[in-house]
Amino acid sequence: MMEELCRELDDVKFAFEKLKSEHREKIEYSESLKKSHNEQVVRIKGAELLLEKQGCELNGKSEEIFSIKQMYEDLKSKFQVKESALRLLCASSDKLRADSNERTKKFEAENRELGVALDEANSKTRDQEKRICSLKDEIEGLRRLLSVSQKKCVEVEQKVKGSKELRRRDNLVGTLEDENAKIKDEFKWKKEQFRHLEEAHKKVQGEFRSSQMEWEKERSKLVDEICSLQTNLDSQMRLFESVQSQLQRCNQALSREESRRKLLEVQISESKTCYENACLEYQEAKCEIESLTGHRDQEISALRNLLSSKETLFKEMEFRRGDLEQENQELQKSLKVFQEAQIQDAGAASSLPKLRSKLRNLKKVHKDCSLNFKAREAEWNVQAEQMAGDLVGCRFKLDCANEKVNELEMELEECYSSLLQLKMENEETFVMLMVFKLGFSDMRSKLSNYEVEREEHLAILMEQFDQKNIALVKAHDEIERERNVPASLVKDGEYILLLVEVESYKEMLEESYAEQLVLKEQALKVEIVSSKLSNAKIKLEEQIVLLTEHLEQKNIHLVEARNEIERERDLYSKLSNSKVEVDEQVALLMEQLEQKNIHLVEARNEIERERLFCSELTMRWNEVEGQVAFLVEQLVLKNIDLVEAHNEMEREGDLCSTLSNSKVEVAEQVTLLMEQLEQKNIDLVEALNEIDRERVICSELSNSKDKVEKQVALLTKQLEQKSIDLVEARNENERERDVSTSLVKDEAYILVQIELEWYKKILEESYAEQLEVKEQALNIENGLKEDLTNVCDALDKTNYELAEKTDEVTEFAIELENWKHIAESLKSSLDENQRMRREMEDSLFAQIETEQALKQENESLICFLKEKDRIVMDLQLKIVTLVERDDNLSREIIGLEQEIMRVELEAAIVGHIEKENLLKDIGRYQDQISEFIREDTYLMRRLGMIEERTIEWENAWKMNLEENDELYDSDLENAKPHLLCSSTKRVDLNLDPRSPLKERNQ
Repeated sequence: MMEELCRELDDVKFAFEKLKSEHREKIEYSESLKKSHNEQVVRIKGAELLLEKQGCELNGKSEEIFSIKQMYEDLKSKFQVKESALRLLCASSDKLRADSNERTKKFEAENRELGVALDEANSKTRDQEKRICSLKDEIEGLRRLLSVSQKKCVEVEQKVKGSKELRRRDNLVGTLEDENAKIKDEFKWKKEQFRHLEEAHKKVQGEFRSSQMEWEKERSKLVDEICSLQTNLDSQMRLFESVQSQLQRCNQALSREESRRKLLEVQISESKTCYENACLEYQEAKCEIESLTGHRDQEISALRNLLSSKETLFKEMEFRRGDLEQENQELQKSLKVFQEAQIQDAGAASSLPKLRSKLRNLKKVHKDCSLNFKAREAEWNVQAEQMAGDLVGCRFKLDCANEKVNELEMELEECYSSLLQLKMENEETFVMLMVFKLGFSDMRSKLSNYEVEREEHLAILMEQFDQKNIALVKAHDEIERERNVPASLVKDGEYILLLVEVESYKEMLEESYAEQLVLKEQALKVEIVSSKLSNAKIKLEEQIVLLTEHLEQKNIHLVEARNEIERERDLYSKLSNSKVEVDEQVALLMEQLEQKNIHLVEARNEIERERLFCSELTMRWNEVEGQVAFLVEQLVLKNIDLVEAHNEMEREGDLCSTLSNSKVEVAEQVTLLMEQLEQKNIDLVEALNEIDRERVICSELSNSKDKVEKQVALLTKQLEQKSIDLVEARNENERERDVSTSLVKDEAYILVQIELEWYKKILEESYAEQLEVKEQALNIENGLKEDLTNVCDALDKTNYELAEKTDEVTEFAIELENWKHIAESLKSSLDENQRMRREMEDSLFAQIETEQALKQENESLICFLKEKDRIVMDLQLKIVTLVERDDNLSREIIGLEQEIMRVELEAAIVGHIEKENLLKDIGRYQDQISEFIREDTYLMRRLGMIEERTIEWENAWKMNLEENDELYDSDLENAKPHLLCSSTKRVDLNLDPRSPLKERNQ
């Protein structure tokens, strides 16, 4: 038996050596396959690089094609526009041709009609000429007959006159004697009247000289007033030109602001589209994450089922191990018995069959164990591969989720930058508003000064009107005195003196009429200037309305941006929550994987134990305990490694918690900023309401101004009526002069007295009307002065409130610009993220293709390996007993060790990658913090520059105002010093409350 066993052992050793040689050949073949596989991987990577280059070229070409298509579409649209224009031109040319043809036809018909009419007129003129010639002949015949008849009449008259002349001479002598007596009586009476007239004439000359002196004084005063009014008009025209230039600048600034507003609207629309795309991508990612969580739950349930089945198998293995140990002990006992039997050479026949039966049973059990072990090993390999694939998928999903979270953080940063830009633009609009308000306050101060000057001018005109009325009364008295003069001006010298006096009065009236015309022209100029100022005021109000509308639009955009920021904040919070959940799930998966690794290690230890048990059944039972102790030590080491890994995971969790806390702080800051924005919006609404109130007050001022202008127009009309009355009086004086020349008879003199009384009544009525008009004008002026004082007080209050509101609006504009910058940066980061996403998608598609090719190659290799394994299994079945078992166990142990090493390497790589990702995240957050600090420093510097510029601009504005005031004061000093003090004081009082930047700079 022992010899047979030795032979079998030799055969087994020989077969074992053969199998070792085959195994080496297989290892060499596998190494060559690995080399070829690596070469193929290198080739695939080169092909991927080529594909990426070709993809970039294709992208560039596609962009060029897209740009060319756009150019083609633009050219096509332009061509269509030109074709439509050509069609319109052709149609218009056809219409013009048709119209020209119709007109030519009409002109030809009219020419024909005119030719016919000319022929008819020529024929009529010829007939008339013939008639005229015949009539001339008839007239010459009649003249001849008249001359003959006149000669006959003269002869008859000469005969009759001879008898009549004697009678006339007798009658004339009688009448002449009577008239001579009457003339003597009248001559005596007129001498007495002439004496009285000389005395009245002397009195009239004295009064005339005194009135002439008064007229000269009044004339000098009027000339001085006219010069002062001209200087005031020149200064007002200069101010009006400066206001017009300011209005032009304001219009240019408004056009620029409108262009900027349009650009902002386009940018906001683009950001909205980008935001919608980001929302859609987020929803898609969310759906993918939900589907992945569902698959993960399913896999976790499957893994739990596998764990439960493995636990049951482990228990069965432990039970069988106990059975095998019992059998081993029995074998040891039987070996001892066998040895004793050999020594004693007794009872050998009875122990051999027992040993053989036990050996056969052991061989059967060993075969069953090897088959079960192989089946379980195959199952474990499949499960390990599935677990490795699941791990890779979960890690890939985690990376995708982290990338999406980073993209959303970048989008938030871009939103913040766009919001900062919006704030900066609102600051610029606010500065423009301040400029407009300062110009408006200057215009109001100038208008108030102009109204004061106009009131003074009206007072002067009323005084002049009173003086003219007094002059009219004096002229009326002189006319009455002339009327009382008797009509017995016989001597030519006295009559000529009276005519000279009347002509002098006439000249005085003409001069007064000319002065009235000059005053009317000045009043018209003043009305024109006031109308221009009112138009300028209306334009300013329209500009203010446009600015208010612009501010309302900005507020609407701000509200939309705030809503978008809130939505993004909600999305960010949701993503952070989902990230925390994913991290928790990853931690659970890692724990489960660690547990599975522990079970794998335990299974490996069990396999080693079984191998040792099978190889050293009869020789090393005592070494099993030592190996068990060694395995326990290894388990302790693994537990220590697991504890360290758990501590590292806790540290990473602490880092994640700190990051989440920082995110929470950022979210709280965003909420605070949003609350501040809401308060600023409320303040803006209040400021707009106050601007509307001021606009209502300005409209009331314009209405009061219109009333004053109407009253001035009524006064001018009354002045015109008075001038008409003066002209009528002048005409009456001329009539009286004509009448005085013909006052030879008493009846004519009586008629002149009646007319003079009638004119006196008219003058008294006109004087009474003038007094009534004067009283009405004074009442209106008093009411207007009270209204103006009330309006000025209200304007001062509103200006002070406006100054406060403008300060608040500046702060709000600064915040808006900051939000604009944030929105723009978010937009740029969105574009970059989209570009990166496209590149990642392209690279993923390329990787998927390469992976599919590699899978196909792996499947072919797997099929080849399966065939080789089948051959090996056939060979292994031929191997007998323990050598086959040892060989199989060694091979399986080597494979398990490689798998365990691979799993450990993957776990180490995963931990290293996660650490690197955490370090990268920490570095990125530090970079973001540094960027925020830089942006804050840059904004502080920008604020300092803006404040310095505002101070410089305010100082320059004050210098300009002081220079304008000095020029205006110099002009007024030349005219009237007492007006200077009042006007300059009012300007100073009006300028102090209307400079909104002064209180802030102090």
